Amino acid sequence: MSVLDNQPNFGLAKQRADEFVKSVPKEMFAKEAALPEKLRNLNASKSVKLRKIYQLADEFSRLMTPYIACANGCSHCCHDGVEISSLEATSISNFSGRAVRPIQKSILRTDKPYRGSPCPFLVEDSCSVYEVRPLVCRNHASYDATNTACLPAHIDEDRPMLRFGGLLNAWVEVSSGKGDPVLADIRDFFN
Repeated sequence: MSVLDNQPNFGLAKQRADEFVKSVPKEMFAKEAALPEKLRNLNASKSVKLRKIYQLADEFSRLMTPYIACANGCSHCCHDGVEISSLEATSISNFSGRAVRPIQKSILRTDKPYRGSPCPFLVEDSCSVYEVRPLVCRNHASYDATNTACLPAHIDEDRPMLRFGGLLNAWVEVSSGKGDPVLADIRDFFN
């Protein structure tokens, strides 16, 4: 895991992200780095492997709580693009009972057509599929002291983000079939 290097210093948010990284026990970094290989060798279904990825992401989330502005009821990030895999869409469908639109080929959007539109699973500013929310939602966090930077007026501003390399690599491998994973916005999978 690392703070993305190509971003300028954002003052307090960058400092808080750095403090979080320093607070993480070294064994957590080792666990994350080893996750892709561990899952490759695990004789289990893709859904079981996805849950293992989520479990580790949630361990990191618990550790980051003192360093982030995110809180229950703050749903600004739920009004931006939410790229998920078809495996995650199936998991969400199984949990929610909502039909998933089958997508055979990735829909990668650079024009951000869903910016400002709520996630279809956002209900009264809370995630109705929180238990099975996608990895992108689990990893996304605002390291600012308040959620001011998350407001729609600031949505295009770059913020310090952490890259969870082991989690991401494991997610790509588990989400892939015989080729690349099928990726699209959550709104493409659920109309």
